[in-house]
Amino acid sequence: MYFELKNKEVTTRKERQCSWCGEDIDKGEKAQYRAGPDCGDFLTDYQHPECYQAMNNTDWSNCDDGHFEFACSKRGQPIDWENY
Repeated sequence: MYFELKNKEVTTRKERQCSWCGEDIDKGEKAQYRAGPDCGDFLTDYQHPECYQAMNNTDWSNCDDGHFEFACSKRGQPIDWENY
């Protein structure tokens, strides 16, 4: 389970990859930065603002943990589990 220690909007200082859609976030673009422990590791990620919103709009109650892969969703779109 992921526990967020940081969650804030930032302006990127270098190119990053969105953990939701896998597309590049260019230097100077706004992004959501998150950091925290997860299963013994410390994770950080960046997401496009619309991808962060899509993640928050996804119904996670239908998630089968064995079938979800980060950076494989469509930019700005919540996951449609029936067609995933």
